[in-house]
Amino acid sequence: MEKDNSYKSILKGISFFGGAQVFQILINLVRGKFVAMLLGPEGMGISSLLTASSNTIQQIAQAGLPTAIVKEVSEAKEGSPNHISLDEVISATRTAVLTTACIGTVICIVFSALLSRWTFGNDTFTWQYVVLSIAVMFSMLGSGEMSILQGLHQVKRLSWASVVGASTGLAVGVPLYYFFGNGGIVPGMIAVSATSYIFYRTSAAKATGRLDTKIAWHIRKFIIRKLVTLGLVLMAGSLIGTLVTYLTNAFVRYIGGIDDVGYFQAANSITNQYAGIVFAAMSVDYFPRLVAVASDNAKMAGIVNRQTEIVSLIMAPLMIALMFSAPLLIRILLTSEFECVIPLIHWLSLGIFLRALIFPSGYITFAKDNKRLFFLLEGVFGNVIGLTANCVCYYTWGLIGLGISMCIAYTISFAVYFAVNRHYYSYGIGRGTVRVILITLSAVVMSFLATFIQSDYTYCLVMSAVLIATSAYSLRMLVKNIKRQ
Repeated sequence: MEKDNSYKSILKGISFFGGAQVFQILINLVRGKFVAMLLGPEGMGISSLLTASSNTIQQIAQAGLPTAIVKEVSEAKEGSPNHISLDEVISATRTAVLTTACIGTVICIVFSALLSRWTFGNDTFTWQYVVLSIAVMFSMLGSGEMSILQGLHQVKRLSWASVVGASTGLAVGVPLYYFFGNGGIVPGMIAVSATSYIFYRTSAAKATGRLDTKIAWHIRKFIIRKLVTLGLVLMAGSLIGTLVTYLTNAFVRYIGGIDDVGYFQAANSITNQYAGIVFAAMSVDYFPRLVAVASDNAKMAGIVNRQTEIVSLIMAPLMIALMFSAPLLIRILLTSEFECVIPLIHWLSLGIFLRALIFPSGYITFAKDNKRLFFLLEGVFGNVIGLTANCVCYYTWGLIGLGISMCIAYTISFAVYFAVNRHYYSYGIGRGTVRVILITLSAVVMSFLATFIQSDYTYCLVMSAVLIATSAYSLRMLVKNIKRQ
């Protein structure tokens, strides 16, 4: 396991899935281009609304199972403390996923007329929602198989399945748009979800060496109950987070107006898309590794520290580059009207780096199966701090305050997470990790301060120098640690 948790293995896993994420984003951009060309603005609007509806139904029906599945499969792979085999966990997992997929399908069918009225203001799309239930089922089944692959730490298979599924879905979906116009949107969604499920299922079968196994009902019931309990905790935290986002937007609209909400969402969209690939790739690779060693505090501390070093070394140059390129990104992705969000992007970039520092330690309580503590930290504390900081800072400093609040919230969270993990699990940050954090954080702060320089020439000179120096340091440290292990 120690070899599997080396810098080389961790970076390899991140690069595989990160590359797949980039490819999927490109595929989605291509599909969006075809939708725009073949269906026009109306078709794009219909597609967006149907996709949002489908995702909402899935999120409710899944009840947080995907992440819970990753944990249980990872734990069973290393040897379950309850003496339950990996085959039994996977079999029970598929039962739970099939059940929730059926629930999602039924919700989509039963509430089809209501969904049409809520979403489009009339009953015109009732039958589209009935047919969309097929896509909901395949998407949820595919999500379950994807979680199994992640729990087995089959990052390469997971990445290839994602790429092939997305590519096949594009190849099938575009002709449907061409021949059937808006009528091809729902069949296209079914094609994407079905092909993705097939490839995830096939990859999972190859990884396990079998499609399924029969187990006693009492064992299946025990595993499903555990999955549902974990899932509901995750869903509750997610719902609180969604509520906080809604309340933040409502507060901004009430105090500042609808324009500020739009500016905030635009800045958020740019920064989150920029950093989201890294976080997604790391979570897919990191969480199964952490669960596998969660019973050993020393090994757990080692992998958390390694992951903290890696995320610091990767995110520092990325956030500096984001600060540097913010004016250019605004011109390319938005319009000159949004240039007022550039200072906000600078603050958000600093906040995202602070978020990256607490990213590895945030998983510890969940990996340790301390559901109550995880919910209190992630679901309650983090969201309460975030909402309070957002409201106070926006009221005090306006739009830029939403970036300041992120920095404040994650600084407080870092201290609280460290104290909690230190108290309950004897977790300590290693000297080498502290050194990496201080150097990368200093570079990001230096770049942030440089954004206040008025002279364009001096600004470009300082930012370029810091970006090059930080990138060189990060690369040198990553290569050094790979060679050492």
